[in-house]
Amino acid sequence: MSAAAVPVARNDQLLAEVAQLVGPLPPALDRAVRAVPRHLFLPALIWLRDGEGGYRPCDRATTPDEWLSAAYRDEPLVTQFTDGLPTSSASMPSVVLRMLALAELDRESAGRRPET
Repeated sequence: MSAAAVPVARNDQLLAEVAQLVGPLPPALDRAVRAVPRHLFLPALIWLRDGEGGYRPCDRATTPDEWLSAAYRDEPLVTQFTDGLPTSSASMPSVVLRMLALAELDRESAGRRPET
């Protein structure tokens, strides 16, 4: 499998997992997720849960397969630590996609003010 195909295959797998949790995505949202690879928005160094209540670093330069695999899991990824605590993360894809689906941004009525 080519390097370009790896994110596509992983993205397809992620979308299948998300669909099991949140149901089918609106077509426009599905197309957007497929068109924009998640890994492009992650820093080279992320922190993964270590299974003991903490985190361990995962560096794209030293463990590229693990880093890419983590990029397409349905879990939040810590992207920054400050004073030994996680202070920033890439959100869990299913949560973000559920919020976007519920916002109905692809509806023709998008831009209309909600009725009060």
